[in-house]
Amino acid sequence: MSWLELSEEQRGELEARFRTTEDRRLRDGCHAVLMTARSRPRQQIAEDLGTTTRNIQCFVARYRAGGLEGLRLQWAPGKTPLTQRNWGPPFWTGYGRGPGPAASSAPIGRTWPWPTSSS
Repeated sequence: MSWLELSEEQRGELEARFRTTEDRRLRDGCHAVLMTARSRPRQQIAEDLGTTTRNIQCFVARYRAGGLEGLRLQWAPGKTPLTQRNWGPPFWTGYGRGPGPAASSAPIGRTWPWPTSSS
């Protein structure tokens, strides 16, 4: 069992964030910290939240290290893109509005007069 003591201010901040956030992981973290402060066993907390005891340990450790902001999930920066963002105008800007009226008067690959089915 993990020991965690919260002041009334900390408890209020956690409860407010728990009720208002749409981020599921932040909500689960707040809930785990609140239940840990109420001396609830990690196994029961994990069962209630549908996660593992290791996640509960991580939530509590991150709260102890960084407070409420420590519970916020921080994504890795990701892979560097292979292309540069500002290479110039998109490739379709030089094509205008499509084929002109002469190109649309006959089917592609055929010349006038078109063969008919009665031949």
